Amino acid sequence: MEELRGKIKEIKKVGEPKDGIYSYVVKMEDGKEGWHREKSDPPKWCVGDERAYIFETKTKADGKGTYNTMSNPKSDYKPGGGGSNFKPKTVHQIKMESRTMILRYAVDIFIAGKIEVKEVPTTFGELCVLYDKSLDAIPASE
Repeated sequence: MEELRGKIKEIKKVGEPKDGIYSYVVKMEDGKEGWHREKSDPPKWCVGDERAYIFETKTKADGKGTYNTMSNPKSDYKPGGGGSNFKPKTVHQIKMESRTMILRYAVDIFIAGKIEVKEVPTTFGELCVLYDKSLDAIPASE
C-alpha cells in the first residue's frame, strides 16, 4: 500500500451498484490503474483532477491472481454529520439569517395590498424588531 499523487486520465463505471456502492476502473496519467468504489454516481473523482490516493495491490478472493485498488487517503476523508465539529448558532447568526425571510414577509404584505411600496422598508424594520425581541426573550441554554 502506498500513497501517491496523480492526475486522473480516465474513469469507467463497471457493472451495477452493489449495496449502494458503485465500482469504477480509474486510470491515472502515470499509468497506474485500479478499482475505485464509492457511493455516488457520477463519482466524486473526475477526469482531469489531480489528487492524492492510496494505491494497493490485493489478492483475489479465490487466491488466483491480484488486482489494484485506489482509494482516498485518510486525510482526504470528510467527517460526516455534526459530530464534534457541531457548534450551535449564536442568536446573532439566527437573526442575520432570518432577514431574507422577514423581507419576503414585508413584500408579501405589499403584494396583498395591505401596505404601499414605500412602506416596505419600515414594515421590514418593524418585523425585524419584533422577531429580535422574541428571540431575545428565549432563555439561553447551557
